[in-house]
Amino acid sequence: MLFERQIAKMIESGNLEWAASELERKTSGSHKVNIRHENLLAICHAKLGDLGKAEWLLSSALFHHPEDVRTLNNLGNVELLLGRTQTALNLYKKAVVADPFAKEPRYNMCLAYLQLGYFDKALYTYQEYDLIRKYSTIGKFVFFGAIAILISLFVYLALA
Repeated sequence: MLFERQIAKMIESGNLEWAASELERKTSGSHKVNIRHENLLAICHAKLGDLGKAEWLLSSALFHHPEDVRTLNNLGNVELLLGRTQTALNLYKKAVVADPFAKEPRYNMCLAYLQLGYFDKALYTYQEYDLIRKYSTIGKFVFFGAIAILISLFVYLALA
């Protein structure tokens, strides 16, 4: 994960060529597809303007991992940039089926519906996105609260 974080920082700072070369170097000798590396490499190529290469990388990754939400979402983003809005929308829908609590594909579905002129569907999808976003935040709060209560209970029982 450290490697992926370093690559993500390179991408954020605009060192796209270097990030892409590091990813290609890391994956060149491996026969196994690393889905995270493929996604990051595709993002580099997309940001560099090579949408065809990004599409190819993501399609290849999707072949090996057909239910990967990040890959479905990223390929949808590339398709949206290529003007294939309906294809992008279908990919976002597949991502939401694979993970009903995924936020990014819902937000991107909203953008796709806006491009198609379906304003009512865009609004509904945005409301779903907002609900999932809030639910995720509340869920994390409840989860960590429950952990804190369990730790307190164990400490109490250990001291009793």
